[in-house]
Amino acid sequence: MKGAVFIALNDFIEEGFGIEAWESILNEAAPPSGGIYTSVQNYDDTELVAIVHAICRQLELDKGQALRLFGDYLFATLNKKHPIFTSLQPDLFKFLASVEGVVHVEVKKLFAGVQLPTMKAIEQSDNHVVLHYESARKMCELAEGLIQGAAKYYGIEVNVSQRCCYHNDDDCCEIEVRQLG
Repeated sequence: MKGAVFIALNDFIEEGFGIEAWESILNEAAPPSGGIYTSVQNYDDTELVAIVHAICRQLELDKGQALRLFGDYLFATLNKKHPIFTSLQPDLFKFLASVEGVVHVEVKKLFAGVQLPTMKAIEQSDNHVVLHYESARKMCELAEGLIQGAAKYYGIEVNVSQRCCYHNDDDCCEIEVRQLG
């Protein structure tokens, strides 16, 4: 996982819960990096998993809640650094449908060795999309949080649900996003 994600996680915890919470989480997780990250370096996924588990224990959240909250925050962080992707798409559903073919393609050009999930739109309309999500990390809740963050950016409320999910012993996740109202 890229250091940029760890840096955003650090910022998310410090801004939302304080620097003492972040230090306590790092003490519990004891990451090999010591909690020192550079944005372009790759870090082992186990380091992120250990930190997420510590966040859950320290902040009394379940893993899904923690990843969704962070995903929402991460979207705003990434969009601030790379606003071109949302500026190219007039609405949330076109943006989500473009993730695999545009966003992920460009991210792979920028960051050698990045491992991204596959997130292809398999159904789409003006107020609905179904995304086929595959990842060895199985962090579909992070994807759900990123989607919620994108919905906030576009100024709409959505319902995010899953037709199938890794966490229910399915082979992939199908994340359904529907505009409310």
